[in-house]
Amino acid sequence: STQPLVWDFYRNATQQPDQLRQRVAFALQQIVVVNNLEVNGTYGFRQYNNMLLDNAFGNYRQVLKKVAQSPVMGDFLNNANNDKNAPNENFARELLQLFSIGTCALNQNGTLQGGSCRATYGNDTVRSYAYALTGWTYAPGGATSWGCWPEGANCRHYGGDMVPVARYHDTTERPLLSGVTVPAGSTAPAALEKVLDSLMAHPNTAPFIGRQLIQHLVSSNP
Repeated sequence: STQPLVWDFYRNATQQPDQLRQRVAFALQQIVVVNNLEVNGTYGFRQYNNMLLDNAFGNYRQVLKKVAQSPVMGDFLNNANNDKNAPNENFARELLQLFSIGTCALNQNGTLQGGSCRATYGNDTVRSYAYALTGWTYAPGGATSWGCWPEGANCRHYGGDMVPVARYHDTTERPLLSGVTVPAGSTAPAALEKVLDSLMAHPNTAPFIGRQLIQHLVSSNP
């Protein structure tokens, strides 16, 4: 149950002295969303919430890196134990659509370029990101009576950041956005850095995320 975490959240949000940190973490939680319908484990959600608190005053690249390595997010959007031979696109798609650049090209003030929605990416791009993000598994520490699956990966465990597992990571060259390419032969951590490079360099990231932070922290109508 996440009920105890909810109690702690409200207690901290109303009584702790770090009110700005609490509010920024809550704003980030509304952007890089996970939920307890597909994921079970109070301690995992506690770790995820604490991660947002720890990074509330950092930079958004670090937030995205921690989100990408989170076992809760990995479980929620199927990027944990994601296999290069049949990559699941869920996390890659949400990373682009909801967590970084959005679906429509934006001006720096957040308005639509040209007055209408011009797509920022297509399915081939989602596919490239999905391949680049393969090859992560849970941190050691989980166990089941029937062992861990798939072979060579770790059992579900939310006690630490996901770790790379080379046998499931795609090493083909993959073109990303912003002119960034994942070179052939890259490891999973190196490919993740290239993914983050491409998103941080994209002109949509600042207005897309900035608008949402304004809505959560300052005004509902920026």
